[in-house]
Amino acid sequence: MIIKPKLWVIALLLLAAVPSLAQGTTFSWVGETTDWNTPSNWRPFGVPGSADTVIIGTNKNIQTNKSVTVFKLTIGAGSRISGSGSISILNSGSFTDARIGGAGSLIIGSGATVNITTAGSNHGPITGVQGTTSVVNTRFDGIVYNYGIINWTAGNLLAYKGFRVMAAGTLNVNSNAYLVQDPAAPTTAEIYGKVRKTSTGSTIFALPTNNRGRLEAMGGTLDFRNGFTQITGTTVLGRGTLASKSALRYLAGRLEGSGTVQAPVNNQGATVAPGNSPGAIVINGGYVQAPNGILQMEIGGTMAGTGYDQLQVNGPVTLGGTLDITPYAGFVPAIGNTFSLVKFLTISGDFATVNNRFTNVGSYFKIEKISSYVVAQTTADAGVPTIAIAAPFSNQASASIPTASGTASDALSGVASVSVRLYRYTPAGYWNGATWDATYNALTHERPATGTTSWSWSLPVLADGKYYVIAKVKDKANNTASTATTIFWRDIIPPATATITSPVHNTTVANLNSVTGTATDAGSGIVRVELIIKKLDDATYWNGSGWVGDVINLTTIINGSSWSRTNGVGTSMPTGALLPDGLYMLTANAYDRANLKRAAVSTVIVDAPAALQYEMESPSE
Repeated sequence: MIIKPKLWVIALLLLAAVPSLAQGTTFSWVGETTDWNTPSNWRPFGVPGSADTVIIGTNKNIQTNKSVTVFKLTIGAGSRISGSGSISILNSGSFTDARIGGAGSLIIGSGATVNITTAGSNHGPITGVQGTTSVVNTRFDGIVYNYGIINWTAGNLLAYKGFRVMAAGTLNVNSNAYLVQDPAAPTTAEIYGKVRKTSTGSTIFALPTNNRGRLEAMGGTLDFRNGFTQITGTTVLGRGTLASKSALRYLAGRLEGSGTVQAPVNNQGATVAPGNSPGAIVINGGYVQAPNGILQMEIGGTMAGTGYDQLQVNGPVTLGGTLDITPYAGFVPAIGNTFSLVKFLTISGDFATVNNRFTNVGSYFKIEKISSYVVAQTTADAGVPTIAIAAPFSNQASASIPTASGTASDALSGVASVSVRLYRYTPAGYWNGATWDATYNALTHERPATGTTSWSWSLPVLADGKYYVIAKVKDKANNTASTATTIFWRDIIPPATATITSPVHNTTVANLNSVTGTATDAGSGIVRVELIIKKLDDATYWNGSGWVGDVINLTTIINGSSWSRTNGVGTSMPTGALLPDGLYMLTANAYDRANLKRAAVSTVIVDAPAALQYEMESPSE
């Protein structure tokens, strides 16, 4: 009798013969063929997975056209992994003169640490780098994506398709070696995370490098042989040196610390901040600061490099943009102190703006070019600046008031800034840039204006109502002055009412000695009422002394909500022979501050008493 084993028993026996991937197995390459995914090429038998450690000895040739993920990967000298599949490392790796990738990428995970070194093997000569006959020790044929940590301790590297230090990644440079590209396939190094050099000697990035992360030169020299551009991010000089055959370009971010730059620096829109609070940057080349560039200098004492920051440029300097002077350690400069901020061989241009962040009132930094330095001279200024509002006009009302504007001046240090406070009466509140606050706070409600000697500030979209603005000026010595309160209205609604109370419409009157009425406005208020008296018999208008063919607006007296025009009270009305019997039309136009109008009309018959009596006694036909 033959006993057949159950299928589940066979399955268990097969699983027992293959190490469990979940437990993590160490696989060593034995290489009967070159295919990574052939189980017989590994000991123990199988294919490594994401929980496994992989050890590849020296001078091995492996190919994978499928992407693979391993826990740890060690590659010995002279070995190569090629193919179209990507290689991902989750925990750690060690490369000694390895060649990795083909069409696929090398991906170093966020929790992985990879050490790169050399035993002297090579993967061909370095080409396209002037003055070198070195060889490539470790070669990356695909793009390198470093999300973890790479410790580059020795050996020259070639990145055929590009080298990316991702946002969470770090490249620790402790190697006096090259990172190069193949001249036939030019590429770039992209820094999104951190590159940090701490070793002595020179490390050469011989491919164009773009920084969007953090570059730290803490020792030795980082030589960007084919150019360096900082798009965003930070470059830190920690007693190290940056070098390049072309200008280092800083489009944004910061260049800070103390150290040396063996190249020109082109500051297009970054903040250059020498010092380790304080300190100095030495540039052996030129320095150009464009209109969007900022030079930030800390002043905490009177000694250059230790008490205050200094930029030492052994070449030409072109100035523009902003000089930002910042206090350090509570230091207050005395009148007459001089600080040599920028050293130069030749110089052109000037700072467009000087920001003095010191708060001591009565002194300012006068920026001068003396000998071979740009210096900040502490100078006294106790004078008060002046400021005026040109728009809106006081007591102005309009349907649209888009801006407040005006002028400011200061005879000594010059105008540093202008701010505007906007208040709404109903509901009461101060504008904070987004909404209205009931309680005033200078930091929130003093809104910065654009410009200095001529300034403007864009008002928010206003609802109908009453407002005021106050403008405040600060000079470079922190002296301040404010304008008087300018009240204005936003008003798009005409006056609410306009009436002629006397003479009453459609009545007969003996004279026009007095015309009275009322006018009200819920917005900016009634500012004038104009009266028109028209004789309908011949379509002429009273001008104060006679009748003319053109429309004449007569002034009236306003008292609260009442208005009047009375003969002999500073005015003249038609009387006697100048007021013949007939039909007259009275029009009162009431105007508010926004020049919006409400009209009232009264038509009356003027009939002298004798004529009226004759008409009443005439027999009817």
